[in-house]
Amino acid sequence: MIWFDLDNSPHVHICQPLIKELERRGYTVWITAREYAQTLELLDFYGLTYEVIGKHAGKNAIKKIVGLGKRALELRAWAKKTRPALAVSHGSRAMVCASKTLRIPIVTLYDYEYTERKIFDLLSTRVLVPKCVAEVLGKPSFHGKLFGYPGFKEELYLASFVPDEDFRRKLGVREEEILVTLRPAATLANYHDARSEQLLRAFLKRIAGVPQATVVLLSRTKSQGEDLQRQFTALQPQARLLIPASAIDGLNLIWHSDLVISGGGTMNREAALLGVPVYSIFTGTLGAVDAELIRMGRLRTLRTVDEVARVKVERSTKEKARFAANSRLASLLVDEILKVKKA
Repeated sequence: MIWFDLDNSPHVHICQPLIKELERRGYTVWITAREYAQTLELLDFYGLTYEVIGKHAGKNAIKKIVGLGKRALELRAWAKKTRPALAVSHGSRAMVCASKTLRIPIVTLYDYEYTERKIFDLLSTRVLVPKCVAEVLGKPSFHGKLFGYPGFKEELYLASFVPDEDFRRKLGVREEEILVTLRPAATLANYHDARSEQLLRAFLKRIAGVPQATVVLLSRTKSQGEDLQRQFTALQPQARLLIPASAIDGLNLIWHSDLVISGGGTMNREAALLGVPVYSIFTGTLGAVDAELIRMGRLRTLRTVDEVARVKVERSTKEKARFAANSRLASLLVDEILKVKKA
């Protein structure tokens, strides 16, 4: 049995193709998940069976450490009972800690080299990262455990994406309206920089003055959404702001958007690879993946309020230059995962 632990919303999209490929090859996969953001809703959306273990501990550093230890112990108890042959995650520190104490081989994926990654690098049996990240990290220091895969992790699911041409109507947005997708930064993340919140407020002020715009806000938590809704309504009571009550088809939302503004790495990359105009308001240290997308001309960054004011908010009529996603990436990564199991 192969064990996946999913502790954040994007990990569901990323791991689902890997789980599907493993099951296609005849392997049994068990999933544990943390109650945080839209993780559980997305698991339900994909029809995946899972067991909920733990929840996010909040922003406070001490509470995070205590929460990590608590969830690691809970996962350890679960794994001791179920005895998986291999543990896989996209950056679950609790899983890595739990698995190491039980001598379960660990495969960890991540794609941002400036996250707190010591636990991953030291305790994992195998570390899978995009090739551009591997080049920055340097393979010698990993003693053979680092594998750099070609392209971007988002290709795992973008390769099979087929746009729903009726999506705008289902969303209640007219064809002539400017559809803007807004994703706040991960304020609870260990790498969060408060400057991104200043840029977000500046953009809310900017978009509130565009009467033909509809904003879809993909907040990370209920409280974050309520707070931003209050701010937006105070700026322009008549402005149109939609906050989905449940998990939404994010790829179709991006595809049909005229503009994406996001403090989240995954959504920025999805939009960039789909060829949708996208600006990052992430103000932390620029990672190798985003640097590559900027070099390709697919992603732009906003660092100051003055730059926000110059963003064009208009109906996009250009044909999208969609990136040719690698449909074989899931198979390639599963091959690497199974090398650890066989070893």
